[in-house]
Amino acid sequence: MLNSFFGKGLNFNMVEIAKKWKIFVTDSDSESVDIETEKAKEINASVIRVNNCTTEEEVVEYGSSCDALIVDYAPITERVINNLKNCKVIVRCGIGLDNIDISAATRRGIYIVNLSTFCIDEVSTHAVALTLALVKKLFQFTQDVQSGFWDFKRRLPIVDLKESKIGVIGFGNIARLFIQKTKVFGAKHLVHDPYINPKIIEESGAKPVSFEEILSNSDIISIHIPLTNETEYLFGESEFKKMKKTAYIINTSRGKIINEKALYQALKEDWIAGAGLDTLNQEPPLKDNPLFKLDNVIITPHCAYYSETALRNSHAWAIQAVIDVYKNKMPNNLINKELWHKK
Repeated sequence: MLNSFFGKGLNFNMVEIAKKWKIFVTDSDSESVDIETEKAKEINASVIRVNNCTTEEEVVEYGSSCDALIVDYAPITERVINNLKNCKVIVRCGIGLDNIDISAATRRGIYIVNLSTFCIDEVSTHAVALTLALVKKLFQFTQDVQSGFWDFKRRLPIVDLKESKIGVIGFGNIARLFIQKTKVFGAKHLVHDPYINPKIIEESGAKPVSFEEILSNSDIISIHIPLTNETEYLFGESEFKKMKKTAYIINTSRGKIINEKALYQALKEDWIAGAGLDTLNQEPPLKDNPLFKLDNVIITPHCAYYSETALRNSHAWAIQAVIDVYKNKMPNNLINKELWHKK
């Protein structure tokens, strides 16, 4: 009967079908899942992509019966996780994990994996670009010239990078590349990361310091930390008031690390000189966001991570993590390793 239904001569194995995994790509910046689909053939798995899920309901509707989720920005909350009946692994197609409830997943025995080296070159370069654009006041000078002003003196003072101290918040992969790339300008680097051995920071040529020292001594502050309960609104009114009036702040991490209302006040009232932001408190932002009215802030649309190479790598690395779990091999950068060691 099965032969007549599926076609004579077809090698149809009911055991393999029973074990066949369904992999759900909840959302992605790419319309294509060709890379995932091709690599999934290695384990005879199917890849599902319907649209970009933005709500819990959408994720549950399409992903509740799936064995693996590949996630970009979709909300993977406790409610979602409790409705994933067959899920073994969730792969975050990036570095940050603030949209995934890791504790809830761990309680359910679901592995969480991120791509720890994804886009580190792209983001660090973007942070350098924002630094240079702000320090050299490129956008302000462009606006001046277009408005008929040919006088750089109206934008003084201009910071000399080789005489500057760059404060770096965090000392992960992106922060280390950012330091390496800005060393060529002759700047000195101050680093605050309470989770890293100070000797490791010193080996990079940077000076480990307290958060307070970063605020008061830096000419440029670049943020390279994840969004957690501890880091949410790390920069607010009191922090901006402690910074130099000539200082700049760069954020290519997560928008909510900075309190935007306080930042607007700091920029408007000249507590600090400027800001370069690739992330905001709300994305996409409201059209009447007051930051848009200022000329001492540069805002890019959360694009620091992007390059064609980075995008291809993210697809390939994410599906490989799923394949590794299927094959009972610990994937690279498993977050909740305690689950694996309990096996």
